[in-house]
Amino acid sequence: MNKALSKYFTKVGANIRKRRMSKSLTLKWLADKSGLSIETVADMEDGLMAASNKCVSKVAHALGCHANDLYPPREDQ
Repeated sequence: MNKALSKYFTKVGANIRKRRMSKSLTLKWLADKSGLSIETVADMEDGLMAASNKCVSKVAHALGCHANDLYPPREDQ
């Protein structure tokens, strides 16, 4: 994963973690609700994987938000 993409997915992961923690939810709960493994959710939160739109959508649904809420705002080019 290149540097820019890594930075992007680190922001996605931070947004997932922030929403999960604000609701006092565990990684296990989010993994169970999203149908993903705990390892996958943890790697997403840590920005260690380039999560697919499908994975982000599953997490968003489990958190009660839209996938777009988890992606960082687009930076001006």
